[in-house]
Amino acid sequence: MRFSRRLIVSCLQAALLLFHLSFSLAFSFPKEAPLPGPQSLYSPLLLQLHRQGVLKNIHYPRAQDNPPLQVKCLETPGSEFYVGLQQLMAISAPLKAVEEVVSDLNHYADLFSGFQKIEIIQKEDNLWTSDWEQIVPIFFIPNIKYQMFYLVDQSLPQRIVYRYKLKESDSLRTFDGLIILESLTDHETRYTEYDFYDADYGPLTFLAPGRIWKDGVQGFIQSDFAIKLKAEHPDWSYSKIKQQAASLTEAFPLDEVLKQREQFFLLPSSIVHK
Repeated sequence: MRFSRRLIVSCLQAALLLFHLSFSLAFSFPKEAPLPGPQSLYSPLLLQLHRQGVLKNIHYPRAQDNPPLQVKCLETPGSEFYVGLQQLMAISAPLKAVEEVVSDLNHYADLFSGFQKIEIIQKEDNLWTSDWEQIVPIFFIPNIKYQMFYLVDQSLPQRIVYRYKLKESDSLRTFDGLIILESLTDHETRYTEYDFYDADYGPLTFLAPGRIWKDGVQGFIQSDFAIKLKAEHPDWSYSKIKQQAASLTEAFPLDEVLKQREQFFLLPSSIVHK
C-alpha cells in the first residue's frame, strides 16, 4: 500500500503534537505540591490557602472605591523585621488582561520602581524561575539579588493562582507569596496577594529600623497600583504608569496602615500567643 507524502507528514506532525502534550503533562509541576527552596513558617500556610480557594469573611474593595486597594500589615510574633502583607484590590479589566500583566515578569522592572532587573530565566511548563535585583537606595548596602520559583495554576476557568517562593539569595532568608486572580464580571477582576519575607538587613536594623517596614510596604503598594493601571490602560507607556502609580502611592494612607498590624489568620495559635 502506498501513502502520499502529505499523509505521512500529517501523521508525523500529529505524533509530535501528542508527544509534546504528553511530555508537558508528565512534567507539569503538581499545583498543590510544596515548592522547593527555603522553607518558612508561611510556606505551608500559603499552600493551604492555595488549596482552600475562595477566601471567606474578607471584605474586598470594589473598583469604584477610593482607594480600590486595601493593605494590611501582617506581623510575625518574635520577629520584628519579618514583613508580611495582605493586599486586596479591584481591577476594572477582564481576567485575561490582568493575567497578561501579572505573567509578564520580563517587564516588571519597567513597571515597578526600584528594580535593576527582573526576568524569567527558565520555564518548565507551569513552574518558572525568575531572577531579581532590587536597588537599595543606601550607599553602604548592596543591591538585593535573589531568584524565585513561580507556580502558575490555571486549573479553574475563572481563577488563576500564582504561588511563589524564594529559590536562593545573598541576603533574603525566606520569601513566600501568593496571588489569586478571580473574575467577577467580564470587566472586573478581584486581586488577592499575600507576601511574607525575612532578610538580613545588616546595620539597617539599628541605623534606620523604621525604613524596613515602610520601604517594603510602600514598594508593594506601588507595584499593586502599577499592575492595576497596566491592566486597565494597556496602551499607556511604562513611564506613565510608573508616574501614575507613584502618585497613587503617595496619596495612600501608608502611616495609618503601618500602625495597624495583625497576625495572619492562618497562623497556629501556638505562634500567635507566643
